Amino acid sequence: YELYRDFLDAIEGSEVVAERESALKALIMRLPTPNRFVLHHIMEFLSELRLHEVTTKMGAKNLALVFGPNLLRSQ
Repeated sequence: YELYRDFLDAIEGSEVVAERESALKALIMRLPTPNRFVLHHIMEFLSELRLHEVTTKMGAKNLALVFGPNLLRSQ
């Protein structure tokens, strides 16, 4: 929970996509190793799920709406 505010700041901090990506990557590297491992596998799963959008109706926006609040939440 201690990085929650930092993640929000990184997401909202810049209009330049490359800057946001860089800030997010740096924050992800600050996560404990087990958390990074789990996040990596969750993102792989969501990426695979997105490829089946025609069948599942779960594109990137819908996945973000469903999973986002569970991946990034305050205490």
